[in-house]
Amino acid sequence: MTETGKPLVTVVILTYNQERFVGQAIESAVGQECDFPFEVLVVDDCSTDGTADVCRHYAERYPQTMKFVRNEKNKGLLDNYYDTLLSVESPYIADCAGDDYWCDMHKLQRQVDILEHHPEVVLVHSDFCCYNEWTQQWEKRGCPVEKPQEATFDGNVYELLDQAGYPFVFVGAACFRNDAFRRAYGQNERFFRNREYACEDFQLVFLLLREGAFRYERLETAVYRTGESVSHSEDDGKTLNFLYRVYMLRTDLMQAFGMDANRCRDFMERFLRSILSYSICLKKPEVAADAVSRMRRLRYRSSWRLRLYAAVSETPLLSALFRGLKRKNKRKNPK
Repeated sequence: MTETGKPLVTVVILTYNQERFVGQAIESAVGQECDFPFEVLVVDDCSTDGTADVCRHYAERYPQTMKFVRNEKNKGLLDNYYDTLLSVESPYIADCAGDDYWCDMHKLQRQVDILEHHPEVVLVHSDFCCYNEWTQQWEKRGCPVEKPQEATFDGNVYELLDQAGYPFVFVGAACFRNDAFRRAYGQNERFFRNREYACEDFQLVFLLLREGAFRYERLETAVYRTGESVSHSEDDGKTLNFLYRVYMLRTDLMQAFGMDANRCRDFMERFLRSILSYSICLKKPEVAADAVSRMRRLRYRSSWRLRLYAAVSETPLLSALFRGLKRKNKRKNPK
């Protein structure tokens, strides 16, 4: 426990242009029922809408619990996220995105209890459900995959690296040790600050798993809002950029820590086929070439289908034929 009155947990809420949603995120955090002190740190990355006004309203309403910071300049997701985490002094950190919210008032209490009584555990996580803002419908209820109740680096890292759909850990439904994060950050800062990577959370989860065990609770504690995003875009250029940046981060981690890419076949096959297909169609041979080079450096034994995609991407005539077939198929099967 901390000294009397000092927060045991800091809930971090980062927001940018989310005036419609950030109030619900703040209320779900401030409303947690706990027998220990905690704080809610809300950081607005220089929004251009009314997000800051909404945050100020809640800061005035909950002055004992909530702190509000507005960046003078937009930092971008990666720098804003890790600058904020490094500013936290509490022993434990929980994360809730500004457009998500928690649906369990006892989330913090349960997860902190586990961390307090199990020093070998560095992160506790649970399930989440998805709500589509476009369709106004729930997309997922309940976890569609089996997760280990307790995960370790040696026993489960390949499950994390091979995820190609449902996340191994959703950070918005987790709570983790600040000292473990600081150790991971201090030893591997390059993975936390490379702006070419597509996300801020995968490297955090991977490197925290190297610090200790994860504990999983099979119950829903958070709601993740979906809708238009880079990862669900109909813009082929944005989709290629996202897929390639995810692939770059994952393969950099594999290379740095001596991981066997052949134990991540689902990820490697699905992502590489998609990257090569988009690269050929968008005439981006340099992206395809780097993706294939990374695969070969990792000594990945690709399927015959993936080898075919690689051969097409490396041959201008075959690439032109591939694009023609794609256009013909698109005319036959319009969306």
